[in-house]
Amino acid sequence: MLDLQRNPRTTSVKGHPPAETKSGQPQYAVADHVADITSTITATLWLDAQGRLARAVLLETSPATDGHPATSTYSLDYIYGPVSVTLPPAGQAVTQAAFDLATSSLTLPTQVLQEAKGIAADATTRARSARRSSVRTSDLRAAAAQQRTQDANSPQLIPSTIGFTPAGVVVSAKNPFTHKRSSCAVLITAGKTAVRNG
Repeated sequence: MLDLQRNPRTTSVKGHPPAETKSGQPQYAVADHVADITSTITATLWLDAQGRLARAVLLETSPATDGHPATSTYSLDYIYGPVSVTLPPAGQAVTQAAFDLATSSLTLPTQVLQEAKGIAADATTRARSARRSSVRTSDLRAAAAQQRTQDANSPQLIPSTIGFTPAGVVVSAKNPFTHKRSSCAVLITAGKTAVRNG
């Protein structure tokens, strides 16, 4: 894929001789086919007096369902010079690890719910594979054990705990900031799995 933003200083175009514009700036035409999205990107590039990329206009053409191609135009201007960034005081900054943990804590209830739903769906699939119309406790426990293994192999920032109860399985996780615990129970009701919050 044509990528002009990653490092415009070293972007080079081969096989297409430059055409002089009225301002005297070299201008290049580039075509690139994006295989994964069946789009074609045509770019026109301008260089400044030092030979650096100064401007790029990209035209992306994609097939449309109505038979007419869809087009989008993007313009990029590059300005070179010293960069001045004002950083916050150390007391107001957090590490990337702390930021990631805080972000994960915001979606913790959803994480627990999705994990519980996954266990319920897996238990139902196990019953169907055994040609049974009803889910058994053994199906639920096997599904929970499988989820435990997956959690161990792909640990999350805030790990979930999967526990067994006489009524089914409980998935829970504790928010490291608020110390509030999110939990969901996976139960068997009339031979079917059911997920309940709390």
